Amino acid sequence: MRSLALQQALFNGQQSLFREAPRGLPVVADDPDIGSTPELEDSAEVKRATLQYGLFTGPHHLTRKPPRPVSPVMWSTTYSDPDLSIEYPDAPVFTRPPMKWAGGKRSLISLYQPHLPKRVSVFAEPFLGGAGFYMGHMFNYQRLVPGAKVFLSDANDELVNLYRVLQNAPRALIAELKQPRFSNTKDHYYKIRALHRARTLLHLPEHEIEKVKSRLGRYPDALARLLKAIRYCKAHPDTPVQRAARTIYLNRTAFNGLYRVCRYGLFNVPYGKYKKPNICNEVELVQAQHAFKGVAIRHEDFGSILHRLAVVDCPPEEVFIFLDPPYWPLAPSANFTSYTKGGFGADEQTRVAQIFRLLANRGYTVMLSNSDTPDVRKLYKGFTIIKVPVRRSINCNGKKRNAVGEVLVTSKRAA
Repeated sequence: MRSLALQQALFNGQQSLFREAPRGLPVVADDPDIGSTPELEDSAEVKRATLQYGLFTGPHHLTRKPPRPVSPVMWSTTYSDPDLSIEYPDAPVFTRPPMKWAGGKRSLISLYQPHLPKRVSVFAEPFLGGAGFYMGHMFNYQRLVPGAKVFLSDANDELVNLYRVLQNAPRALIAELKQPRFSNTKDHYYKIRALHRARTLLHLPEHEIEKVKSRLGRYPDALARLLKAIRYCKAHPDTPVQRAARTIYLNRTAFNGLYRVCRYGLFNVPYGKYKKPNICNEVELVQAQHAFKGVAIRHEDFGSILHRLAVVDCPPEEVFIFLDPPYWPLAPSANFTSYTKGGFGADEQTRVAQIFRLLANRGYTVMLSNSDTPDVRKLYKGFTIIKVPVRRSINCNGKKRNAVGEVLVTSKRAA
């Protein structure tokens, strides 16, 4: 048992890590189905967990859990935007992606590590997705050198909004997620999903909104929830924190943790029926701030990476780009690419391959992951293609979640 004086000393040294700015806008809501947000205060649960496990600061030999396998030296990094610069804590911080994500890369550390560059001055990931590669491979293992520039982006604006909220106001997000409306019940889930859909619909042309209403006419309950949510959304402007909380909640309670949208961009994953999903993991959400704070995160097309890197002033061999587009389907019936409105088809895959070649021709270190199909191997012919056996858990039948074929393509020319 630790002495009270030692516990208090450790806690005092960690308190400053719970002060971030801005705290986020106050949220006011009067709809009984939507609820309201209380005053934002430091979470006692986060503080207790931090004190118990020594997650942020303090000598490692005093913590109950051993440190994760990361370098003991942290670094200071200044990024491309003049107002974005951070000082990392003195002790290692092991972060976990806040989202469950189909095709996530956090579990592939042992397979990817031998192929990653050891010194990176500029890192770019235009298909950020669940952020598993950046957090699990780059941040946790500290592959960025002092003064490194980081460009993170995704075409999914809900994901980008979530990471920006984690970057600036994780406590506000935690407070929001603790509201009763984010309970794990079927009724709460479909009300939150209706609100998520309504916010998307308000940005569509009127004729598309009418098409959606017409299609939902066969489902009276779903249509009634959507119409009520639309009325609420028109009367109550949304906040980034509310949007981020919905994204986390739907991800943790939806079937298989999928993120899928229809042709109109509406989230259409059914309720997952989990008994005790960890909707609000306070420690992980606060830890994620360390990975995103000081990093430029943008909502943009993956082709913008060419413009971002055009102004980079460093040796090409110190620039590392990781491309993780939606995978080429292994079979015609497995076309799961609807992370954004419009999907991701053969034309987009060809465009990714063209950008890969352009970046490789500049002398940059480029890596790409995709499914192991003849079409993918044809697109990247001439580059080194490494087969990676991976077990994926997206199949609705748990017995069929076996190893599938994936490839890791590197910019190194094949012999």
